[in-house]
Amino acid sequence: MNKKKTLFKELLGSFIKFTLLLILAFIVMTVILIYGGFMKMGLNINHTSEFITQEGEFNERFIIDRLNGWIEKIDSDNEVREVVGSKKNSKSKYTEKELEKMLSYSNSDNKYMTTMEEIDGERYLIVVEKDRIDISYNLNPIKKYFTEIGIIVFLGLYVLIIYLMSKNISTKIKEPIYKILDGMDKVKSGEKNIHIDFYSKNELNELKDNFNEMILKLEREENNRIQKEEEKNRLLLDLSHDIKTPISTIKSYSIALKDNLVDEKDKNDYYEIIDKKSSRISYLVDEMNNLLKLDSHEYKINLEYVNFSEIVRKVISEYYTDLENKGLETNLDIQEKDIYLNIEPNLIKRVLNNLIENQIKYNNGKMFEISLYKENSNVYFKIRDDGDIIDIDLQKNLFYPFTRGDKARVSSGGLGLGLSISKKIIDKHNGEIYYTDENNFNNFIIVLKDNLK
Repeated sequence: MNKKKTLFKELLGSFIKFTLLLILAFIVMTVILIYGGFMKMGLNINHTSEFITQEGEFNERFIIDRLNGWIEKIDSDNEVREVVGSKKNSKSKYTEKELEKMLSYSNSDNKYMTTMEEIDGERYLIVVEKDRIDISYNLNPIKKYFTEIGIIVFLGLYVLIIYLMSKNISTKIKEPIYKILDGMDKVKSGEKNIHIDFYSKNELNELKDNFNEMILKLEREENNRIQKEEEKNRLLLDLSHDIKTPISTIKSYSIALKDNLVDEKDKNDYYEIIDKKSSRISYLVDEMNNLLKLDSHEYKINLEYVNFSEIVRKVISEYYTDLENKGLETNLDIQEKDIYLNIEPNLIKRVLNNLIENQIKYNNGKMFEISLYKENSNVYFKIRDDGDIIDIDLQKNLFYPFTRGDKARVSSGGLGLGLSISKKIIDKHNGEIYYTDENNFNNFIIVLKDNLK
């Protein structure tokens, strides 16, 4: 699991990298200058001027007495020809490697500091104690221009490091921000299916994820809005269709009665039909009102902690005669221990009534089974029958308004709002209702939580 870096830590890390690279560039330049002959280690210039008098001779007393050192004269073969002072080593000849080590300040094992001077073509080694002198870096005048080149190289590396670090920071911060801004511009212009993508280990990655999640949420909400708008239009169209037929009947019958076109003996039948059609319109309007009310976010249900098992038994008993007349073999499987739930009883009864009435209307099989049980925190109410399986195309819209199991749109029978209202009621209880044709049976299943407050 990758640990997410904060933007501050990433910037701090970049700054530390920049500093280390800068120090490394300085060290490389210094090493090149020292070991390439561009600079040499030497004694503090104030002391060096005291080694040689104005007459061009060594100031022996200063070297020997004050610096506790000595002077060695060596020839071209590095053999010691003459010693002034008390020599602290027994060397009579030096190799080039030994001389190089003696003249190098990096020789930390030696307590003495050695420098070489040339007078009248003769070479002299001046050896003094390190503790008695000041050490400094002195530019070699002969190769001074190399130092200038070294400084230019250093400045070039400095500029290159700044460029590379800026590019690195730009990649990590600037580019992701530009991509986010570009995504926001696309949202503003109304583009669809927007998704920004970049890799980052800091808060920008979290910002990217939140942005993409927000876009998905907005798209889902927009799709839901469009879907609801389509459902609303279809609902109004279906409602006008269902109202049109009884209204036409009422109108034609009313005109016939008004114009005395109906025999006296048939008038009561006409009045009865008008009354039925009026009741149907009233019932349909009430159902539509209930559906719209349940679909409103402002509508709140009144929960009661009741014996759900007892409600199921009571509802089933009310339909016992109808089920028997239908010739359906009714099987009940209700768990022995009563189940209590926080529900609005009247609304839940309506759902149960609708499911059982659908069995009576549409079940052309021989068997009808109801089961009720609790599993973990869920309570399951199932109705199963062996009638004809509902068409797959119809299953998709089964809980939409004006969907009927027999696919008929005639005035007799249901209004096609029952399952839609049932779903709204179960949704209000934070549950779910769905249909399956498992094992060649029709299955309507309700799932409710036992922890509603």
